[in-house]
Amino acid sequence: MQEMNAKLNQLINAQQQQQQQQVTPPPPLSPPQSQPRPPTPKENNTNSAMEVQVPVTTEANSAEPETIDVARTSEPAPKKRALEYARERRVNARLDSLKERQDRLEQTMKANYETLSQVIKATNDRLDATNARLDTLVTPVHGMQSTIQGIQTKLDALIHALTASGLIPQQAFTQPQ
Repeated sequence: MQEMNAKLNQLINAQQQQQQQQVTPPPPLSPPQSQPRPPTPKENNTNSAMEVQVPVTTEANSAEPETIDVARTSEPAPKKRALEYARERRVNARLDSLKERQDRLEQTMKANYETLSQVIKATNDRLDATNARLDTLVTPVHGMQSTIQGIQTKLDALIHALTASGLIPQQAFTQPQ
């Protein structure tokens, strides 16, 4: 569960970072000191990744030319937006499937918890019933033990009295060795 939450958070963070990187505008430029010339047809070729020296005013107000990747800057915006939307749809679909999976896992965990709770309760009830039956069986045995000892004491006294009176010979009550 925690692993899924961690992965989900990673995906969300990655998506947010991507959006921030794509939305962050370049730093504002000070007004240009000179007008840059429009690119020639050779320079405007979007199929090649050529670099063109174009005078661009930087923040330090220097008129040094800056290198601009023409192929990168002249990519059509609709195509870029379409790619961004497609990527966003894929990420959102993945997030939705992860959320659905998390919901199913939570429901399964709840059902398993309830089942285990019922099994534990039933087992405890059976154990209590077994203990109650054992208590009813053990109590008479303990009570009988004192009765047996009392009977044994009375028998010993009777045997002693009979042998002492001479009515019964003592050899009759000795155990063979």
